[in-house]
Amino acid sequence: MDIIISVPWLTIQPKGSIFLADEDNKVLNLTVQRNLSPPLLSLCNQIDYGYCLCGRAARDRAVVFAPSIDARHDVSFDGIKPHGHFCVPIESLGKLLGVLNLYVSHGHDRDEDEEHFLVTFANTLAGIIERKKAEEKIGKMARTDALTQLPNRAAFLERLHQEIIRAKRQDECLAVLFIDLDGFKKVNDNHGHQVGDELLVMVGTRISKCLRESDVIGRMGGDEFCLILPNISLQSDTERVAKKIIQVVNEPYLIDEISPKVGASIGISLYPEHGNDSASLLKKADLSLYAVKQCGRNHCQVYQPEFEEILS
Repeated sequence: MDIIISVPWLTIQPKGSIFLADEDNKVLNLTVQRNLSPPLLSLCNQIDYGYCLCGRAARDRAVVFAPSIDARHDVSFDGIKPHGHFCVPIESLGKLLGVLNLYVSHGHDRDEDEEHFLVTFANTLAGIIERKKAEEKIGKMARTDALTQLPNRAAFLERLHQEIIRAKRQDECLAVLFIDLDGFKKVNDNHGHQVGDELLVMVGTRISKCLRESDVIGRMGGDEFCLILPNISLQSDTERVAKKIIQVVNEPYLIDEISPKVGASIGISLYPEHGNDSASLLKKADLSLYAVKQCGRNHCQVYQPEFEEILS
């Protein structure tokens, strides 16, 4: 944005915006702006295709030029000053990516060379946007479990580190829950990995529905999941969540006329009571999980120092 509004030979005003397109919902979202007034930022935060000049550029996939505020200028507010527009669609391989919105003085004469330059700049923007989207997609893939689409181990560990820092700063408690599915190996052995994979996806969905928006779930690998419950006041709150998860995991499944059965064992550690770093909390949650496995499975257990003797 700063580059285009500072080109010396262009007769555009030193303000403007870039909208990114949401093709599914047919709306433009204001993403970058320079020197726009607060009323305009509010009114133009999201624009439907076909609404005002930028919306028309998106709908028609064509440059919209207005030398002044005319009947197509649907956005208006008290104190709006006379001006004109170039609204240029940003496209790549026939796909609309957004709209470049630039301002010109009232009564501006449409100039072919100027418009060609703006279209060329929009095409350059399209390449930048596509590359950025590709980088974000690759980054997301590197942090997402391919099967369940949950955060993977690396992403979960990074988030746990961040949540511990936040808890320290806010003087709050948090809980780490280590979940292992009981009977999952038997499902794989009896029904094959395809059924096992579908079951893992369903389990991840069920667990997620038990959580608050602020809670974090990750798949650690195999049939293991981990949770972070930030800002937990009481141990009993954590145990209540764990018992709810055990309940929903144990409910019946139906996959291709097969009804696999699994349960859940859950080990729990608490910050700062059981540790003040990721490694300590995960180790003690895992140790608590092991204690559950040793004592019948399909229930939950908060870390106790005597569990250390189990591995000794």
